[in-house]
Amino acid sequence: MRQELTTKLKLSAEDIDRGGLRITTTINKKAQDAAVASVDKNFPKSNTQDVYAGLAAVRPGDGAVVAMYGGADYQKRQFSAATDAKIPAGSTFKPFALIAALQQGLSTKTTVDGSSPMKDKALGIDRIENEGGRSYGTVDLRKATASSINTAFVRLNAKIGAQATRDAAVAAGIPESTLGLGTEITNVLGNASPRVLDVANAYASIAAEGRRATPYLVKRATSPAIGVDFTAQPNVVDAFGKDVAADVIDAMQAVTASGGTGARAQQIGRPSAGKTGTSEERKSVWFSGYTPQLSTSVAM
Repeated sequence: MRQELTTKLKLSAEDIDRGGLRITTTINKKAQDAAVASVDKNFPKSNTQDVYAGLAAVRPGDGAVVAMYGGADYQKRQFSAATDAKIPAGSTFKPFALIAALQQGLSTKTTVDGSSPMKDKALGIDRIENEGGRSYGTVDLRKATASSINTAFVRLNAKIGAQATRDAAVAAGIPESTLGLGTEITNVLGNASPRVLDVANAYASIAAEGRRATPYLVKRATSPAIGVDFTAQPNVVDAFGKDVAADVIDAMQAVTASGGTGARAQQIGRPSAGKTGTSEERKSVWFSGYTPQLSTSVAM
């Protein structure tokens, strides 16, 4: 929030700290309470040294941050797992390759080879395997998304170009400056380490039918003493087409349907779409999902 006050309102640290500044945030109390309760309920009860959870929820098509969890006690650890931590993305990056593929004229019915393991000296790949070593054979892109098939997506990335996947991620809302955001063929497996907030916002662009909004936390700020009277205005641009977004949403709904890697999301009792994510050696785990009204990402 301090960053928004300094960048958008051009306030100095002295202006912020002197007092008298009245701020209204975009946080929704009901959503925030639910976020905290969810982390408290699901956070591991043992072996938690150096384990942290971050959560961010963004309103699609607007960018308002309605809930955020960066840690249990900011006074003890002044570091937010939602906005400061750079977390290996894992399979949360696969939808960006799907966006790029659709932009190039492929469809979710396009088939790719999901056989495992994958070895390709020409591509510089020694060995890539699917979760559990499972080999799927020929699958369409909807199935590849639903089952998070690593080898299928790397082969897709070889076809469309890793640069296109990177470009789609940036267009959706992943910052250019994201740690590890490169153009290697395996970028589709999530070599980059984005912030939780950035993934929530990028997925919000999909939920908003291809419209990307800049995330914001300060809704209103006033201070007669220093002449501040600020009301936030959403900053929204077209990132990719509605037809592309519709097909990506359909594929990501398969993730949360029965048989998908994110089927537990059915517990919310309404249609949703999302993507699981696990990085190499399980250094991080993610779930990012959305409805038309809310996009949420959580990582640990």
